[in-house]
Amino acid sequence: MDTVFFLGAGASHGSDFRLPLMDGFFDEESLKNYSNLKNYIRKLNPKNPLEKVNMESIITHMELTLEGFGSSWTRPDYTIFEARKEFTNYVVNRLGAPVGEKVCNKYLKLFEKLDSTDTILSLNYDSIVENVLFQLNPNKHTESILDRSYYLLGQINLWDGTPPSIPIEDRNLGYFIQLHGSINWLYCPNQYCPFHRFFFPNRIGDSEKYNAGDPCHICGSGLDFVVVPPTMKKTFEKYPKFGLLWNLAFRKLTETEQLIMIGVSLPDSDYYLKWLIKEAMLHRKNLPKLTIVNPKEDAINGVKSLMGIEKPETFSDLDDFLDHMNR
Repeated sequence: MDTVFFLGAGASHGSDFRLPLMDGFFDEESLKNYSNLKNYIRKLNPKNPLEKVNMESIITHMELTLEGFGSSWTRPDYTIFEARKEFTNYVVNRLGAPVGEKVCNKYLKLFEKLDSTDTILSLNYDSIVENVLFQLNPNKHTESILDRSYYLLGQINLWDGTPPSIPIEDRNLGYFIQLHGSINWLYCPNQYCPFHRFFFPNRIGDSEKYNAGDPCHICGSGLDFVVVPPTMKKTFEKYPKFGLLWNLAFRKLTETEQLIMIGVSLPDSDYYLKWLIKEAMLHRKNLPKLTIVNPKEDAINGVKSLMGIEKPETFSDLDDFLDHMNR
């Protein structure tokens, strides 16, 4: 059965690694070298402990300010620009599990029987799933979901030139798509540079890695990480490649027979995501078989309401779902 796996922040909580994307993402010790970011968080949350501050609320507020929301009555001060730079570096350092060294065993079980037509959509910035997909096909003798996803991000070089769209032979195959970017992706921020239109992943398994600040091969601008806020405001202008990724995700959601949502909570700030799911369901003749893996009742109810499915199959955590899959 053609399947789309949709991974939210709660999916990382269910993996072998505890990645505190919500509560606990910030703490005194981790922020000691990020003074501008720490002061900015304190300014927005003067009474809350750092450990209780939601990461998505910080980046959403920060991006709306930087992108001119309410610019007629307020102007961002200089420190917010420094805080935004520190935020990206903080996310990369906080979520950057050693590439190729640790693999999530639960995700190995989840994706070991992945079919060539199955797609993985993720809202997370980390490289945990990428590590797992490489582990499942390390020898590169056959094209994998990871290979196809890398081709999506950069320019596709074929003997007869770059095609105008996804290669016809690949349209029914699956992809791994991170809808909010990745700590493993770099791009050129110079909008006049040809490389501005592409993302450059540090390919899992390669010995050489690139870093933010490395010079762009075309124009020399310092490369930057692709980490975007849930609001997605102006994202498609700033990162043109996201247009392709979100369009493909939409198409997969309209076509899939089965949708498995793991740790997806649909926060209010993620209105683009809600639109994507709702619009995809409206373009279908029949709704997909829906499975929700989430311990939170309000999150389950939110997904059911958005999709118009009253009785999905539900599981309290990833372990329960994996036990069900292996029966």
